[in-house]
Amino acid sequence: MVNSSRGVVFFVGNPEKCPQSGYGQCKFYFLYMPVDTKDPVWKYHYNRGLEPFKYSWDGRTETAVRNCKNGTYDGKWCTLVIQLNGWKIPDDYPYKVSY
Repeated sequence: MVNSSRGVVFFVGNPEKCPQSGYGQCKFYFLYMPVDTKDPVWKYHYNRGLEPFKYSWDGRTETAVRNCKNGTYDGKWCTLVIQLNGWKIPDDYPYKVSY
């Protein structure tokens, strides 16, 4: 059995115009975890399909917002912040979304 996840990057515009580093402005990160590793860090991914980055998340909105603002995991948490806000960019979102 292979224990593996898959990352998917969604670009809001032309990928060639998006900076290579950092997520949350013109590219957004999603994860797919089809295999149960029994490791609790994957509990928000296993058997849930394609989801925003939630690896080792504690389930608290405050954690997602803080990690987005701090650039934790290169800004991958920012996709979750948008999901938690009903797929709308919050007024206090730390970046200007552009493409």
